[in-house]
Amino acid sequence: MPKEARPLGQDRPLAKSNFPGVTHHNQFPKADLSVGLDHLLSGMDEEESPSSVAPAVVVSKALPEEPLIPEEGFAELPVSLIDAAPWQPRIYFSQDALDRLVASIRSANQVNRPLLVRRKDDGRFELIGGERRWRAVQILGWESLHCRIVSASDLEARLLALSDNEGQEGLTDYERGRAFKELLADGTAESERKLAVKVGVGHMIVNRCLALTKLPEACLELLEKDPTLLGNTVAPEFYKLSQTYPELAYQALLKIDQEGMKQDHALKWFKDEASKLAGVSPKKRTVPERSFSFGKGLAGSMVVTKKSIKLSVPDGVDISDLESHLLSLLQIAE
Repeated sequence: MPKEARPLGQDRPLAKSNFPGVTHHNQFPKADLSVGLDHLLSGMDEEESPSSVAPAVVVSKALPEEPLIPEEGFAELPVSLIDAAPWQPRIYFSQDALDRLVASIRSANQVNRPLLVRRKDDGRFELIGGERRWRAVQILGWESLHCRIVSASDLEARLLALSDNEGQEGLTDYERGRAFKELLADGTAESERKLAVKVGVGHMIVNRCLALTKLPEACLELLEKDPTLLGNTVAPEFYKLSQTYPELAYQALLKIDQEGMKQDHALKWFKDEASKLAGVSPKKRTVPERSFSFGKGLAGSMVVTKKSIKLSVPDGVDISDLESHLLSLLQIAE
């Protein structure tokens, strides 16, 4: 049967296919080119209005809760939440000592002793003991530090601070004296002896450290800048002389500070200068003579100092023979 001829450019009609859910291309709606862009945009606004758009489903991810900080006990605290105490007894921080501490903590990668802190009303923490360690970890850039939280009043915190420094990072004697003076003034202890028991040091230590706080004002100004200048061993005599000769006390401290003179040498200079002003010659130390026997009832004497030996020989003793024996004893060749 011959094929049916069809006009050029016209597709052969296709058999209609019926598939569920599929629209045949001959049934697609024809484009309405008379519709403008403004009309389309206004239609989109109506369709996407809040009343017609389905609400988005928000999936929330539960964040882990921060660990609770106990009222008392041990905890890891952010370094940024710890404040220095306004009554910190230490006023002098040696940079060399702090550098050594930083190097030690960096090497061990830990602080062996927790800081001692107490809570503040604003939710932060106040440092009681361990300011050098606290400063060291800030230099290292650590974010947290192991601490021991305690409940303590102001007076109790001061006592704890002194005890912590006594056992770990020794305060200078002048710093201790300042703290002892404040605690006595606050009524924490009725006497120096009772304060010594509370702090855990000897009574004489308390007494000598307090003597440093009684020096003339000019001396105290130097000690405030560098409390290492004078220690408790020379404090009682220094204080006693300073009551009569305050200017000499200041000059003696300057010799320690500027000339590097040792404390005991500065005290000797102080005594000598005070004696001159008082019109009294400095007492010279007398060395006692020692008696000995040469035999046959002959007695002599000897005076020994750090650098010499002086012999007094009685009549009847052969000096040449004695010299020979001494040279032989000392193994000195003629």
